Amino acid sequence: MSRLEIHKKLEKHDGCVNTLSFNAGGDILVSGSDDLRVILWDWETGRDKLSFRSGHDNNVFQANFMPFSDDRTIITCAADGEVNKIKCNKKNSLFLCRIPPFLCVCGLVIVKMA
Repeated sequence: MSRLEIHKKLEKHDGCVNTLSFNAGGDILVSGSDDLRVILWDWETGRDKLSFRSGHDNNVFQANFMPFSDDRTIITCAADGEVNKIKCNKKNSLFLCRIPPFLCVCGLVIVKMA
């Protein structure tokens, strides 16, 4: 087996990074952290494209791009048990929506029946 080496060091979070996910094109990486922030990274340059508070009250455990959203919609879930939908318009304005019918447990999304 080949030895693993550091390809890029992305430094901006102030807490433990719990989730990393690429967009479908593989050029943008999204990260979520104990610092409650979500960061979009330009994979080619290693620089942050956008950084924002997730809207969660506890550690962010999942952050993923929604398919077919032109990389403008991200779903997050965290230790606060909430699932959030963050939509970004072309001017990088953010719209946060909490999704109440779901419960996030240890990185899994489980439908909560009413």
